[in-house]
Amino acid sequence: MKKILSFIVIAALLLLSSCTSATTSTTETETKTEDTAKTEDAAKTETKTETEAKTDATTKTETDTKTDASVKVDTSVKADVKATTPEPITLSMESGNLFFKPTSLTVKQNQKVTINFKNAGFHTFTIDDLGVNVDLQSSSNSVTFTPTKKGTFTFVCKVPGHGSMKGTITVE
Repeated sequence: MKKILSFIVIAALLLLSSCTSATTSTTETETKTEDTAKTEDAAKTETKTETEAKTDATTKTETDTKTDASVKVDTSVKADVKATTPEPITLSMESGNLFFKPTSLTVKQNQKVTINFKNAGFHTFTIDDLGVNVDLQSSSNSVTFTPTKKGTFTFVCKVPGHGSMKGTITVE
């Protein structure tokens, strides 16, 4: 019986020892888990703060860039349109028995030009270098064109025998 009693005491001590060990182990695990969770939360908070700061900086930079770019584009577009588009011009010309009157015209590059003719007879108004060629068969005709290159160009009547009907148009 002593042996059995000794055995029970030893078993109880072992059991008690293992419970204490398990409790210590559980407490250590819980402490480690809590410490790990705190560290992870701190890391998440730090990362979130850094991300928010980067997002705020990026948003501000994008907003500032968009605002500056649109102002620059609007200003340059308005300036270019006014600088390159002259007002349209309407001129009058007579064509008759072997003459054009006036014999000299001056217009601007990229300017819309309309010439109203008072005509007698059958003639043409041709500016080969500018791609203009109109038959003047009735008493009133008109031609509209936009010269895209600068220079002085000859206009003529291409009806055979009308070689003396010519003049110049200067595009500035």
